[in-house]
Amino acid sequence: MTIVLVIIGVLIGAQFVDGFGLLPGGLLGYLLGTVLKLNSKVAELELALARIKAALNYQKQTPVTEAVSNTTHNEPAAPPAAVVKPMPEPNLIQPVVNVQPSAKLQPDVSTEAALSSPWSSSSQPDLADSAVIKYIKNYFSGPNLMVRVGVIVLFFGVGFLLKYAAERSQISLEFKLMAVAIGAIVMLIIGWRLRERNADYAVVMQGGSIGVLYLTIFTALRIYQALPPTLALLLLIAIGIFSATLAILQNARSLAIVGICGGFLAPILTSTGGGSHIVLFSYYALLNAGIFGMAWFKAWRPLNLLGFFFTFVIGIAWGVTKYDASNYLSSQLFLIIFFLFYVSISILYAWRQAPVLTSYVDGTLVFGTPLIVYGLQAGMMQQSSMLNSFEYGLAVSSVVLSLFYLTTAKILFDRQQLNLRLLVESFIALGVVFSTLAIPMALDGRWTSASWALEGAAILWMGLRQNKLLPRVSGVLLQLAAGFSLLLDFDYHYAAWPILNSIYVGSALLALAGLFCAWYLQHNRARIKDYEHTLSYVLLVWGLIWWLVSGLREIDQFVPYQYQHLAWLLFFAVSAAIFSVLNKQLNWRAALLPALGLMPVMLIIACIQWLNVAHPFAGFSTIGWIVAAVSAYWLLYRHDSVLEKSVTPLFHAGLLWLLVFVVSWEASWWMDYLVPGPGVWSLLAWALVPAITVTVICLAGKKINWPIAKYFSMYLRIIAAAMVLYLWLWTLLSNVSSDGNPYPLAYLPLLNPLDITQLFVFIVLAFWLLGIRINKIAVTEMVYLNALYAATGAAVFVWLNAVLLRSLHYWANIPYELDTMSDSSLVQSSVSIFWSMLALILMRFATRKQLRKLWIVGGVLMAVVVVKLFTVDIAGVGSLTRIVSFIGVAILMLIMGYIAPLPANRSGENNA
Repeated sequence: MTIVLVIIGVLIGAQFVDGFGLLPGGLLGYLLGTVLKLNSKVAELELALARIKAALNYQKQTPVTEAVSNTTHNEPAAPPAAVVKPMPEPNLIQPVVNVQPSAKLQPDVSTEAALSSPWSSSSQPDLADSAVIKYIKNYFSGPNLMVRVGVIVLFFGVGFLLKYAAERSQISLEFKLMAVAIGAIVMLIIGWRLRERNADYAVVMQGGSIGVLYLTIFTALRIYQALPPTLALLLLIAIGIFSATLAILQNARSLAIVGICGGFLAPILTSTGGGSHIVLFSYYALLNAGIFGMAWFKAWRPLNLLGFFFTFVIGIAWGVTKYDASNYLSSQLFLIIFFLFYVSISILYAWRQAPVLTSYVDGTLVFGTPLIVYGLQAGMMQQSSMLNSFEYGLAVSSVVLSLFYLTTAKILFDRQQLNLRLLVESFIALGVVFSTLAIPMALDGRWTSASWALEGAAILWMGLRQNKLLPRVSGVLLQLAAGFSLLLDFDYHYAAWPILNSIYVGSALLALAGLFCAWYLQHNRARIKDYEHTLSYVLLVWGLIWWLVSGLREIDQFVPYQYQHLAWLLFFAVSAAIFSVLNKQLNWRAALLPALGLMPVMLIIACIQWLNVAHPFAGFSTIGWIVAAVSAYWLLYRHDSVLEKSVTPLFHAGLLWLLVFVVSWEASWWMDYLVPGPGVWSLLAWALVPAITVTVICLAGKKINWPIAKYFSMYLRIIAAAMVLYLWLWTLLSNVSSDGNPYPLAYLPLLNPLDITQLFVFIVLAFWLLGIRINKIAVTEMVYLNALYAATGAAVFVWLNAVLLRSLHYWANIPYELDTMSDSSLVQSSVSIFWSMLALILMRFATRKQLRKLWIVGGVLMAVVVVKLFTVDIAGVGSLTRIVSFIGVAILMLIMGYIAPLPANRSGENNA
């Protein structure tokens, strides 16, 4: 059979591109033959599987009494065998299976229904399910292969003969045409006479004769003008009605298909490149009327698809090569006629198939018809002359199509109720699609991407409803094609209005279509392949990207720069809230991911602001940050029960840290704005906001039911601990690097802004340490409470030294620089005496509380002072400060030895 298809492909290809179509035609024939072979193998395997299932089901359903009777008489039970029901027409679609049953039984109804159900896991692959592919496969197989191929070759030969005879033969034109017609009638009579003895052969003969009659009449009309148009049309109508009647009487779908193929191919084979398109499409309208008439009586899907294919492929080819604005009215009329034909045919097909509840919606016709018709309509309406006279023509077309589909759905629903529910849902979906498309079409007309995306979503939906893989894959591919189509025009389109422009609406529709497909695939997880489940997340990301791109582009195009950060925050907050609602309302778990993505996006926006603006609340971004913060906490509260325990601390901590950072930055800017100059005020905000936050957690956290009270341990151990660590580092850095300038106030030790803030920080650290100890919370396994005390003591020590140095800086006019301070004998002496006083206080306290380890710390500090005296202070020979250092330290040591002796080392005491 592959050889035959290669030959046919070569013959067809030779008619195109001046003979250079030989190789492509042969290659297509070879590929088609290979596919048909594979499909034949699959069909055989599935038929064998159906027999086995029917036999097994029969064994399970056999009555017990029959089994007992068989056992009593010692008669072996006859092995069950599947009985193939008689075909309603001659063997052209399915190969004849000769099975002689050994027992009178029929396959169980439940088994048969399960095998034919579109939800069955054993359903055939989509390619094998295609009626057109089945027909082609079975047409070129079986005992009458030669006669079928012969009819095809004869049809092409007659066409070539008519052309040749017109140019070279001396025989009269009327005689040539009559001879061909008589030959066709003889073939028809022979086929009719043989319809009972050899039905397959008879149908092929009748179909070939009808095709030749079509070809003869159209040749007489178009090439030779031997027939008046009125008579030719009447003859064509008569042949169409006659062939349809023969097909219906003999229940011969193949006869109808052969006749229709001949009718559609006749003008192509006899075409000279001229002629009126009105005659051509009037002729095709008659052929489609014949298909519609047969669809009234029979649900023959291959016939419908062939008519659909021929009509619109030829229509598109003519439109691309021949259409002009002057042909608009006639072209519009024919487009409407063909559209109504195939919408009606799809309804009739569903009406006929609905009782068996198997694939009663033809997705190709239901969704392909509006897609192609709308594309052709757009091609006509987008010409410059049409745009000048009817600017919103495509928008009006969208509205008309929407009303048509919604009205048709309403009529079908009222007439059929649940019998055609799937078709009604399909028409409603199309009505919504076209009503949505009316918006961008009315503005600019970026129809391609939006229509492809929405049609792709509708096709995927239909593929899932009918359990078909090919429509699902096609729907996904349409999504991707729509996106790349829109990208081609994305940067070159000007829009006068935000949101109400075709780029935004097109992008938003792309996003909605992708998100719908992602949700629907995940919602039907049990009915899809594993890789489709993965694909659903790809579609989720795809739709999310287009949603974000569409929104951010509008912000970039229409929002002034100073307000863009505000717009970003509002856009992302609203988007996250929408996905949260989708997660709850649609039970869509994957929608939780973009909903919880608000916090990371807020962090990115904060980083962008840090690099580009003076403070985060610039350009009314205060509103944006408030809305975003409220939305983020609302999302955490709303989804608190479904968040993993390992994820919850990350979101709570990250969000609070981010908000503390933003508020600290804003407060720092305001302090600098309100008190301009060299003062230390802006530095204080970076400590005050975190310190206040830690205070609230420690003192009032348990009164705030959610989130602090519920996760109090986490807030104290992780969130507050991180801010305490930050405050500790702030203490070190601020006291080392800042001179604490209180401008415009005068400097007073401990009563200046920096020292007061520092005291507040130490109070906060004390509150946190107390909370850790009272609640017995371990910060980490590696950090002990004594270590925290030591770190706090070190920070206090650094701060007290900074107080001394800043006082010397302002009162003794010593620059607050490391080198200058180190070279000053006054500073060195002051430090020595100050350290000695600190050691005295520390040791005295340790003696009273019997804290031996704390006393040792004071002793070490005193030892450092002594070493410092003999290494650093002694260098100031002859200076008064050196004398003061030595005498002062000595006096303090004497006092120390009297009032602060070393505590006794008693076993078991708590020296901490």
